[in-house]
Amino acid sequence: MKYIGQNVDGNSTPDIQSNQWREQYDRWMCEFESIAGRLPKLFLKAFAKHHFHDNIIESIEVRKVARGAGHKYNLTICMEDYHDNSVRHHLVFQDIPGFAANISFAGGGCCDWQHCEILPINERRMSFELMAFSEGTLYFEFSKLKYKRERIL
Repeated sequence: MKYIGQNVDGNSTPDIQSNQWREQYDRWMCEFESIAGRLPKLFLKAFAKHHFHDNIIESIEVRKVARGAGHKYNLTICMEDYHDNSVRHHLVFQDIPGFAANISFAGGGCCDWQHCEILPINERRMSFELMAFSEGTLYFEFSKLKYKRERIL
């Protein structure tokens, strides 16, 4: 993570930690807002509510979508909304060249969404980094995001 949770002094008072956290969050939001126009409006609306904090990751799927010299892959994250368990979010990140993951599925809450950062890399590509409550991480770069919100019974 470039911003969220970084440079927060764990030995300082809760007020100082809160201020440090807010400064990092504000820096991230400035950079995130610079790419908001490249992300789906419905995603931005859903993301603005809680940044998917506490959502329960149901699946992470990587799929090849094009063959040949320029193999193309998509990565899909499906999650249940913690704040409204009748809602499921589907995020399809397109054109990922690879990913790095260190996520544990052992124990309760290990794969619950804690924080994420979506940042610009250049005019065409963005990066996504997720931190789960287990402190496991998922990182990849992508060129486009598709988003779907589904009501489940």
